[in-house]
Amino acid sequence: MCARAAWQERVGYASDYIERYFNGSATASLLKSCDTLPYTIYQYALPGGGTTQVRRAPKVEFYLTNDAGERPLYRWGQTQEFWQAGYPMPPGLCAIAERIYQETGERVNHAIVIGYFDGTQQHAPPHKDKAAGVWVRDGVPTDMARDGSFFVLSLGDPRVFTLQKTNSKGPAPADIVWEKALASGSAFRVSARDNREFYHAVHPQPNAGVRYSIIFRTIATHVPIDAAAAAAANGEAHRFPRPKRPATLDAFLAPKTPAVSEAVTEAVSEAVTEAPTKRPKLDPDAVLAEVDVTKSKSGGATLEAVFQCSRDQSDALRTVGFAWSAADKVLLRLHPVPGATVSDLVAIDALRASYTAGEGVLRARAFLGEFAFNGVNQVCKGEGFSFRKGVGWTKAMGAEAYDSLAGVAGSRSNEAAERERAQAQKEEEIDAIVRAASARVDVMQYGRVGRVGALVYAGMPGDSACLVTPERRRAAWARHGMAPPLVA
Repeated sequence: MCARAAWQERVGYASDYIERYFNGSATASLLKSCDTLPYTIYQYALPGGGTTQVRRAPKVEFYLTNDAGERPLYRWGQTQEFWQAGYPMPPGLCAIAERIYQETGERVNHAIVIGYFDGTQQHAPPHKDKAAGVWVRDGVPTDMARDGSFFVLSLGDPRVFTLQKTNSKGPAPADIVWEKALASGSAFRVSARDNREFYHAVHPQPNAGVRYSIIFRTIATHVPIDAAAAAAANGEAHRFPRPKRPATLDAFLAPKTPAVSEAVTEAVSEAVTEAPTKRPKLDPDAVLAEVDVTKSKSGGATLEAVFQCSRDQSDALRTVGFAWSAADKVLLRLHPVPGATVSDLVAIDALRASYTAGEGVLRARAFLGEFAFNGVNQVCKGEGFSFRKGVGWTKAMGAEAYDSLAGVAGSRSNEAAERERAQAQKEEEIDAIVRAASARVDVMQYGRVGRVGALVYAGMPGDSACLVTPERRRAAWARHGMAPPLVA
């Protein structure tokens, strides 16, 4: 999820386990918050017909709406009456979602908190999350994004998480890909590939203590919010009867039970303040002098873009206002100054425009720090736009006015030219390596019939006019960090 640390472990094909994702006080605060939530018993639709109560996994859902105000819908097998269950994601969980985005580039929009109050009664049988590309029975929806990971944050008494090759409830040792008791305060990212290839489970564990998990996902399916259906699904009729609190939790928990959003917001706002690694930090000014920065300017606005840098360099640049654009795989920093216009911001591709039902919408390509946000907000408000959380800057406008604004989109951006240059350089280097390798094969072939002396370089087979000189050959291999093999 973040730069590799001593307590971070690679799992499966492309997953990561971070043992110390939150510090001790943040973990305790999150544990306190999870203990106050109103857990729901969902009804599950049995494959052969009928329903059953899912007491093995009492849960609470939270979600972020899309631009149309629709909520994500993740159908894992619950009956339709629970499709609207859950609450809007409070600011604290939004902060964790933003942290995940900054560290991985994945825009999660859905979270489920599950309470494991008893080691035997609460568990998760082997399954795969319902993502596009995962095999499911006919008629079962796959609402998760095809390439999305899911993120498991663990709190409380460690429970064993198993990644396994089969859906057996008692897997043989040879079927276990990875198995570990997830530490309190840890994070486990299960990649899309590992979700497709393997099953995962939290098997029954007698005498285990109370554990909570917060699972973030990116859901592709959205539906309009039905307030009446949500109230019914979230109601007391489906409330999970909480067991008596174990004494082991008393040191962490206050007797007062705050509201859902207050509890999570208070804990998570503290939790996201600590970075999970302790690596020496680079000087951002020195990094800026080392990396290539592409600048796009229009009027009073400047957008800086960094396409290639190391993870440590990226971390340093984030401390001075750069942010990751997952869609375009680039670090961006925006400098709006007095005198900039909305057209300037759209022209340099800092804001992207869309049009829906008579309303123009402007969205930033990457997370804006306080300084940049205030500058953009001032520019947009000065031209009649208003900021709507989760949507962007909006303004009622006619189609002609929107077309005029959209017509300048990207017109002053230098990023496209830089991408073309980088792609051309990449293709040139690949071609140089191919030529060098082909030249070596050609020389060895001629050498076998005694037609070449020491250190003679030929062109590609069948093209004697295309010579690879020793200098070109050495440079091609060196660009890829390799020493050219001797040819004799």
